[in-house]
Order: sequence, then structure tokens, then C-alpha cells
Amino acid sequence: MTNPTAPADTRRVRLDLPDGSGSAEGVVVDDFSDLLKSHPTEVTIDHDHIARLRRWAVGLDGGGIVFTDSLEFIDAAESDQS
Repeated sequence: MTNPTAPADTRRVRLDLPDGSGSAEGVVVDDFSDLLKSHPTEVTIDHDHIARLRRWAVGLDGGGIVFTDSLEFIDAAESDQS
């Protein structure tokens, strides 16, 4: 029996970190592509801050989570060589 609350997409990925400090690897934990079609992609929080909807949520191997629009899918063998 499958777990209905488990993420549907658990592929390994590599991405550039949003703060520009390098790249990281992890696992896709959610894909928000369905929301991008039906919701505003930017919301103004205040005069200085805008929140932007990102397509992917990625759980990083080193801990934490990153939201991004850009990533590269990798296979397990390629990840083991890094």
C-alpha cells in the first residue's frame, strides 16, 4: 500500500543556492506547478518586500529546504560521484 501523504516526486536534483554561495544536492519534496497556473506568482508584502511563488521545494542533503524555479535532475549514480 502506498502512503497517500508521501511526496509524489522524490527525484534527486542539483541546484544553485539562491544566496549565490554555490550549489547543493537534495530531493524534490514538492512541485507547485499546479499553483503557478491558478494563483498570482508575486505578492507584495510591504513597500520593500515581495514574495514570489517558486515551482520546486527541495530538501537539501545538508538539511534545510530551498524553494527554486531552476534545478537539474540527476540520477543516483551521478550523485554518488560528486
